[in-house]
Amino acid sequence: MQEHFWFTAMTISVNAFLLTHVDAAANPWTAMIISTVTSFYAAHVVIERSRGNSAEARSRSVASQLRFVVNEKSGSLFYLLLIYISWTAVVCSSIWPLARRS
Repeated sequence: MQEHFWFTAMTISVNAFLLTHVDAAANPWTAMIISTVTSFYAAHVVIERSRGNSAEARSRSVASQLRFVVNEKSGSLFYLLLIYISWTAVVCSSIWPLARRS
């Protein structure tokens, strides 16, 4: 379960850095791409590690594992929500300059 925490902390840190230090007005796509890659990788790790390391668990699809995480209502769901919220903040702050240009 410590992996979940560290991947979530790393993702939130990267997204916070992107929110505060990357000029979204100059190039909004940079922050969006970096945040998306980082956030989706962290979400993938949280979902994959929540089911265990058995061969049966690894053979299941990500969608079925996501349903398991949501139904279980464990700390993994909390970590996924934190990742999603930080990713949404970066994407919204990157889209805002694009919307203002047109």
